[in-house]
Amino acid sequence: MHGLARLSPLALVAVLSSAACRDATPRHPDARGAVDRCLAVTGTTAPTGQAAELAARVAASCAELYVEQACRDAHLALAKVGGGPTSPDWIASFSRAQNTCREVYCPLLPGDKPALCTPAASSPTEPAALAAAWNALRTEIYKLDLGASEAARLTAGFEKNGQR
Repeated sequence: MHGLARLSPLALVAVLSSAACRDATPRHPDARGAVDRCLAVTGTTAPTGQAAELAARVAASCAELYVEQACRDAHLALAKVGGGPTSPDWIASFSRAQNTCREVYCPLLPGDKPALCTPAASSPTEPAALAAAWNALRTEIYKLDLGASEAARLTAGFEKNGQR
């Protein structure tokens, strides 16, 4: 007897639905190219005193990962903010980008949603907690837009490049 034939109808639907979600076609028209271009920049090292310029290049290059225009535009705006990741202006712009992406993507995400998508969620104020919450949401966005395999390749590249 075939293995699937032994499953209850409910279990069979769950298995098939899970496989369909895993193998869903990415929404991004050039997911592989977008990941390649983002990782090419995140793999570079900023010369002394040029961390702000590298942060701007990363924000601009990786903005195209997002299919939703409002989120992509928020990341492009972040690329135009001076001072780099430690400046108050950059931090405020990054917070705006996170909120914009949360607003446009949370309703689109299938299944269980990351903590930042819950109605009562507010962005954590502690930097490590905020980074973890954003990474959880961003990972789900990447799966939705890029597909599971490109999202995994991107995440592995970020970790290799010290960007996670």
